[in-house]
Amino acid sequence: MERLLKKGYEVIYLTEAVDEYSISALPEFDGKKFQNVAKEGFTLTEGDKAKEKFESVKKQFEPLTKWLNEALKEQVSLRNCVTNTD
Repeated sequence: MERLLKKGYEVIYLTEAVDEYSISALPEFDGKKFQNVAKEGFTLTEGDKAKEKFESVKKQFEPLTKWLNEALKEQVSLRNCVTNTD
């Protein structure tokens, strides 16, 4: 929830049993789609600006990541990596 608020999303806390039924009957309001972040399979679509920033950072650090991959390929495998999606 904190990540969504930090990114500028509005969060509605629905605590009553009838809320889920109400939201299923009203999937969007004012052109904005409701999503249940507590359900499995929730995905947050990033905008074009975020994708462009990611690609520029990825390109900027490409030489470093290649070097680290070569230098540490014996000690690190993909299953040992932890990713931070924040």
